[in-house]
Amino acid sequence: MNGIREIINCINGEQAFIYNLAYRLTGEEEGAVELISRAASRLAEEGFHRDCTSQEVLSQICREYLNAPPKDCPSLNRHCSPGEVILAKLPHREKTALVLHDVLRLSLQETAIILNEPENVFRPLLYRARNLFKTHWAAGRDGGEKMQRRCI
Repeated sequence: MNGIREIINCINGEQAFIYNLAYRLTGEEEGAVELISRAASRLAEEGFHRDCTSQEVLSQICREYLNAPPKDCPSLNRHCSPGEVILAKLPHREKTALVLHDVLRLSLQETAIILNEPENVFRPLLYRARNLFKTHWAAGRDGGEKMQRRCI
């Protein structure tokens, strides 16, 4: 696999940030590592360049996540915050937009570039994601104990 060392160096330079993204998208350690591995493999297959940036790695992680078939959400043996439970319920595109922009604090421009979306397309996606999050949050607040679930 040509370029694998460059990929590893690029990932290591932003290791915490890249892992945080993958973990927030998948909701589990195993899933995060698998997602990063798939993205790195795909980049190596496509011919990774030495001047690659972490933005390319982040973009590939998002593409891998968005293109993966939805799987049944396994219940993990840990308790999650209400926000994590709600994120797990969001559709992939909305969840990815929300995690990149609102959780990881990337700018609107950076997030649109990573998702390969023009800003005028990304803004409504982010708006929709925030509204979905607020709707689930309000429903959970009204339901009391419903938010105290195991992570999915």
